[in-house]
Parts: sequence; structure tokens; C-alpha cells
Amino acid sequence: MESLEGQLLIAGPMVGGGMFRQAVILVVEHNSNGALGFTLNNALDTLVAEADPSLAELSLFDERLYLGGPVQPNFVTAIAKQKDRLEASDSVLDRIVFIHPGEPEETAEKAAKVFIGYAGWAPGQLEGELTQAGSWLVEPARLEDVFCDSPESLWRDTVKRKGPSFAMLSTMPFDPTLN
Repeated sequence: MESLEGQLLIAGPMVGGGMFRQAVILVVEHNSNGALGFTLNNALDTLVAEADPSLAELSLFDERLYLGGPVQPNFVTAIAKQKDRLEASDSVLDRIVFIHPGEPEETAEKAAKVFIGYAGWAPGQLEGELTQAGSWLVEPARLEDVFCDSPESLWRDTVKRKGPSFAMLSTMPFDPTLN
């Protein structure tokens, strides 16, 4: 399978409940060792300054902390736009930089999104999930997906980009059992 680095995984209707319901995940690593990504639309009520004051200055874009996924919930990282990014690059990964606490990054703009934890898959696990109908939709990531103003609508917006046949899916409520 071709690497999904720089792609979005958009939760389909069969992903079910839990933290991945209507999740939009930026895949930042995908190789023979597995896959790693960050959930872009799971904002917490906790502010970055409360979780890690050293990253608070970078979080001018969004002061909320995001739950990147269930793996290593004490792992903190920030994703920021590169100051001198390659505008012509098609890959969103060429236009962002990852920052970890205690490792200041001079190439980053002060517009970061800060995550705790990440989404991870063992070797072959993601590939297996992708073969299941209704699991994950794959869509090229855009810089505006990573730094969207309204993460609450990111799932709906990215599903709509898949085309007219996905229009009905994009109107699905977060919890269909309450419908």
C-alpha cells in the first residue's frame, strides 16, 4: 500500500463510537512499522497554558488543547506552520513543523495547535481497517484542515469534499441514536 503520510483519515459510519467517531486524523507517519497521526477535531476544555506553559506562547492560534489520540496520553506535541514554508509543495507535511516541550523551534510561526497523545496503528493494522467498508475515508490534507477555525465542522467539511455521493453522510449527526 502507498504511504498515507500527509493524508487525512476521515471516520466513516462504521468507525462507531468512542473517540474516533467523526474523527479527522492527519497521518504524519505511515510505513512498515505502522502509522501515527493526530486527531485534528477533538478539542478539549483544557487550555494549553494549563497543560504545558512552555507551549502557551505558540498556541496563539488556538488556546485549546487537543486530544491527538489514545496512545501515550502524556505525550505532548505541537504542530505549527513553518515560517519559510514551501508554498508550492502539495504535501501539508512540507509546510508544518512539529514542536515538543523544551525544544524551541525557530522555524515555526506562533500559530500552533497543541496535542496530547496520538493515534497509532501497528504494522498492517491501518491497512486492515481500510479494507472494511465504511471505516475510513482518505482525503489529501490541506493546511487549512490542520489550522481550521472551527474544528467542530471539520468532519462534515472534509466528508463533503469527497463528492456528491457523500453529501448524505456529511449530514449525519454526531450521535445518530439521538436522532
